[in-house]
Amino acid sequence: MRNGMDTRWSLTSAALTDFFKSADAGGLELALRFFPHDQPADGCNQDGCDAAACGMPLVPLGALTAEAAPADAQEAALVDATMNSAPGMAGQGTPIYAAHDGALRWASAQHAATPSENSVVVLVTDGQANGCETDIDEISKLAADALAADGTRTYAIGLTGSRVEDMDQIAMSGGTTKGIFVGDGANTKQDLLDALGAIRGQVLDCDFAMPEAQGNKVVDPALINVNFTPSSGAKSTLPQVSNEGACSGASGWYYDDALNPTRIILCKSTCDAVTADPMAALEILLGCQTVTDIPK
Repeated sequence: MRNGMDTRWSLTSAALTDFFKSADAGGLELALRFFPHDQPADGCNQDGCDAAACGMPLVPLGALTAEAAPADAQEAALVDATMNSAPGMAGQGTPIYAAHDGALRWASAQHAATPSENSVVVLVTDGQANGCETDIDEISKLAADALAADGTRTYAIGLTGSRVEDMDQIAMSGGTTKGIFVGDGANTKQDLLDALGAIRGQVLDCDFAMPEAQGNKVVDPALINVNFTPSSGAKSTLPQVSNEGACSGASGWYYDDALNPTRIILCKSTCDAVTADPMAALEILLGCQTVTDIPK
C-alpha cells in the first residue's frame, strides 16, 4: 500500500484499524506489508524493485478472532503496525510491480503449504505505477499467472491518485472481475471499510474447499450440489456452470479447476445475495447427480 498524503493516510489507516478490530474480520488469516517501505526488508522500492523484499510481511500471517485486542494478538499486531508505519518513503515512487509480485509469491507459497485454504492478495494503492516495471499489462500478467498457477486471486483497491482502468485490469486478470475505487471525501474511510468488508465476505462466504472423503468413500465432483436458502424464501438448488465466465450475471457455482477441483466458488450474483443476507443458509450435498440446469 503506497500513501502520499497525510490526510489520505489518516483515513486509510483508520479504515484498516477499524476493519482489523471488527468482529466481522474474525476467521480471516491476514498478513500485512506496506510499499514502498524498508521494513522488514530493504528493497521494496523503486531503487531496489526487489520482489523478495516486498514478499516479506511486516506482520506475519495470523488468525483474527472475534475477540478484541489484546486477547486477539493478531489484531493487536496489525493495528500497531498500521499506526506506527510512516506513509511511504519519500522519492521511492509507487513500485506496484515489485509489491504485487512479492505479495503473489508469498500468497502462492502459503497456498502450497495450506492447499485447502483460500489464498488471496488485496492490493491497495493511491498512485499509478511509478518505478520498476510500469506497464499495466505486465503488472496484470502477474495476477493472471498466479490465478492460473494455483488459484491465487487479486483484489485491487484504488484510492485517489490511481487509475480506475488499471485497478479494473488487475482485478479482472486476478479473477475478481472489477477493481474497487475509493475517492477522497467525507466518505473515504467508510467506503474503504465497506470495500474490505465486501472482500472479506467473498473470501469467507463464497468460496469453499471441496468436501473431504470420509472413510473409504470417494468424493465424486459429478455428485455434488449446492443448495441456497435465503432468510425470506424457499430453498433452491443452484446450478453448476463450467467456470466464472459462464456465470454471466446468473446464479450458480463452479469449480476452480474442472478437471481437478479443490474449491467450490459461487457466481458473483449468488455471492452478493449470500453476503447481503446474514441469515441465508448454504448446504453442500453429496451423492446426487450435479444439477447443471434449473428447469424453467
